[in-house]
Amino acid sequence: MSSITPTTPIQRALRPAIIVSAALGLFGCEPDEMMGAPADAAVTCPEATAELCNGVDDDCDGQVDEGFDVGAACAVGEGSCRAEGRLACDDAGGAVCDAAPGAPGDEVCNGVDDDCDGAADEGFDVGAPCTVGEGACQSAGARVCGDDGRGLCDAVPGAPGDEVCNGADDDCDGAADEGFDVGRDCMAGQGACQSAGMTICSDDGLVCDAVAGAPRAEACNQIDDDCDGVTDEGLDLGVPCVLGEGACRAAGVVACGDGGRVVCDAAQIAPGDEVCNGVDDDCDGAVDEGLDTRPAPLQEGVCAGAVDICAGPDGWVDGLDAIAEHRPEGQNCDGVDNDCDGAVDETALPADCGACPCAAGELCETGTCLAHLRPGVVRAGQLLGGGLALTPHHLFVSEDRGDGVEVFEPDDDGRLRWRERVDIAGTRAAIDAQGDRLVAAVITPDAVAALAIAERGEDGRYAEVARVVAEPDCPFPDEVGVWGTIAVLGCGMNDVAHIFELRDGAWQQTHALQGLNTDPQDQFGKAIELVPEPDGGPTLLIGAYLEDGDADSTAEMPNDGLPHTGAIYAFRQGPDGAWVQTAYLKARGAVPGTRLGFSIQADGGLLVSAAETTDRAHVFERGPDGEWVEQGEIIYGQGNPWDSDFGVAAAIADGRVAITGAEQGPLILFERDADDRWRPSLTLRYPGEFVHRRSRALVIGHGVVAATWPGYDGDAQSTAAAPNRRAEGSGTAYVWYLP
Repeated sequence: MSSITPTTPIQRALRPAIIVSAALGLFGCEPDEMMGAPADAAVTCPEATAELCNGVDDDCDGQVDEGFDVGAACAVGEGSCRAEGRLACDDAGGAVCDAAPGAPGDEVCNGVDDDCDGAADEGFDVGAPCTVGEGACQSAGARVCGDDGRGLCDAVPGAPGDEVCNGADDDCDGAADEGFDVGRDCMAGQGACQSAGMTICSDDGLVCDAVAGAPRAEACNQIDDDCDGVTDEGLDLGVPCVLGEGACRAAGVVACGDGGRVVCDAAQIAPGDEVCNGVDDDCDGAVDEGLDTRPAPLQEGVCAGAVDICAGPDGWVDGLDAIAEHRPEGQNCDGVDNDCDGAVDETALPADCGACPCAAGELCETGTCLAHLRPGVVRAGQLLGGGLALTPHHLFVSEDRGDGVEVFEPDDDGRLRWRERVDIAGTRAAIDAQGDRLVAAVITPDAVAALAIAERGEDGRYAEVARVVAEPDCPFPDEVGVWGTIAVLGCGMNDVAHIFELRDGAWQQTHALQGLNTDPQDQFGKAIELVPEPDGGPTLLIGAYLEDGDADSTAEMPNDGLPHTGAIYAFRQGPDGAWVQTAYLKARGAVPGTRLGFSIQADGGLLVSAAETTDRAHVFERGPDGEWVEQGEIIYGQGNPWDSDFGVAAAIADGRVAITGAEQGPLILFERDADDRWRPSLTLRYPGEFVHRRSRALVIGHGVVAATWPGYDGDAQSTAAAPNRRAEGSGTAYVWYLP
C-alpha cells in the first residue's frame, strides 16, 4: 500500500527533529497535563516537534494529525484496477489510503483501461479512418469498439451489381472484369490495315486496343490494300481478255503484273502482210486497208467504171453484183446495155420494147407492172400501209393508228382489187394471216396492247371475233404471227413474246416468252415468224435486233461482247404445251451494229433476216436434222447512194428474196445461183413521187411483190395518175406483178 506524503513546509522541516526527540525520550507536554489545564491557562510544551500522522499532537498546537486529512476519501490504481478508501496513518507517520487496487487484465475495446496502464483501448486505433467491402461495394468510415470488445469499422458496404467490362470490381468479389477475357491477343482492321493489340475494357465494353492502319488504293498484288475485306477487287482478275489486234489477237485472262499493274496474260503474236480476207493481218487495227477496190472485168454499158470490192471474209467480190441494172444473162427493155457487151436490148423480152403488157392505170417497170392498191374510200390520215399480210387468196393492208384492215382479192386477170374493210378498232401496223384467219396488233382505249382475231364468215366477209389483252402490259406492239390455233404478239420494248392459243372455243394467252440470255432493251419480239414443221406444229422464230451476245449457238454461254449484233431465237412447243428454246442464231462474222433480227421471214426451209443499218441480209437454211445454219449473205448496197437504210425489210418466197429500204432507192429481187450465192435478178423502181417514209412492210409470193408507203398524201387510184397531195397521210401500198 502506498503512503501519503506530507505536504506542508513545517511538517517537512520539523519531522527529523521530532523523530530524534522521540528516540531520546524527550517528549513535550504530557497529555494529562495538557488535557487537565484550563483552556485559557498558559501551557508550556516541553518541546514542539513536527506533526506526524500518529495520533499525537506532535507540534503542540492542540491538534492531532492536522494536515494529513485522515479519514478523507481516496483512491488507488488506474483504469479497471482503481479502488476507493479513506486516508489513514501508516507506521512511518505518513498518511496512506487504506484501499487495495484491483488486478490488471487484458485490454479490450470498450473505452476502459483494462490493463491499468493509464491508457484505454490502446492497440485498437479507435477513430482511425477505415473501409469495408470490395470493389464498387467499398465504403469509408472510422474505427470504433464493438459490443463484443473487438474493434471494427463503422462503414456500411454497398450492394454488389453485375460485373461489366470497365476495370472495376462491380460484383465486389475481389476481382475486376472477370469473365471478359481481358488481356487476350487481338487484331484491329483487315488486309493491309491490320494491327495487333490486346483486349481491354472501356466504356463500350471489351475492345481491342490496337489501332488499324490507314487504307490505300487497291493494287493488283493479292493484298487487301483498301482494307475492305476483299483482295484485288474491281480489277476483273480471271476475266477473259485479248491482247493485240486482228490476226495478232490472242486470248488470255486478266492477271496481276509487276508493280501491282493489271495485265492480260495472253501470248504475243507477230503481225503478217495484209490480204483481202476480212482480217487485220498486219495487226494495226484496220482490216483490209489499202485493198478497197480493183477494176471489174467488164467496163461496157452499165458496167463502165465498175470495180471489184474487197468484201472481207468473202475476199474479192465481183463489183458487177453491185450494179442493179446489170443482167449477165439477159436484157431489160430499157435501151441500156445491161450485160455490158456493147449491144443494147439484143435479147430483151418482149421483142418490141415499145410495148408493155400492163393493165390500165399500171406502170411498166423493168418488165413488170406496178399498181397502186387503194381502198374503196380514200381518207386523209388513214396511214394505209402500216403492215402487210399475204395468203393465196387475199392481200391484207393495215391502217397504222387506224381502225381497220383493207382486204384485196385477185380478179379473173390476177389483178388485186379492193374487196372490203375489216373494222378492227385501234389497229397498229402489225398484221398476219393464214387461211381464213387474220390477226392484228391493236391498242385498246385504255392504252394497252392486245391481239385482235378476225375470221372469214359464211358470207365470205371478215369480222373480228375475239380480242385478248397482252399480259404483262405491253406499251407498244411490234409484230404478230399466226399459224393454225396459235398466235403471237411481240413486244420489243418489254422483250416479251405473248403466246395466244384457241382452247375450248376461246382465245386466251398461255405464255409470255423471253430468250435465255436477253437483257432489257434487246428488242426481243421486234420480229415474229411461225414456220410449219413436218410434224404439223410450228417453229416460232423471234428476232431481237439489239441483242449483244457473242456466242453462235445455245451450247455456249453468251455474253455482251458484240453490242447490237442481234439474234434470232427459235422455240418449239413440247407435248406438255410448254415452249422451249431450241436455237440461238447469230450472223457469221458479225460485227457490232449488224442488227440481225430486225425483220425476219421464212419460206419452207429458208429464213431471211435484214437490218436497216447494214448492207447485208443473212439467209439461214434448215438442215435434215432441223437445225438452222447460215447459208449465205445477200450484199445489196455496195457503192450505192441509197444504201444507208436499205434493208429495212426482207421477204422470201419461191426461192426469191425481196429487199427494200426506208429511204430513196429501189426494191431488189435476188435469186440463188448455181454456186449458192445470192445475186440480184430484178430491180424494181417506185413511182417518181415516192421519196421517203416507207414502212418495213414487204411481202412476196403468188406472183406479186408488195410494199407500203404510209406517208403517201395523194388520192389517186392508179400509178398512172398525176401525183397530188389532196389526201394527206392517206397512205398506200404498191404491188408489182412479176413476170
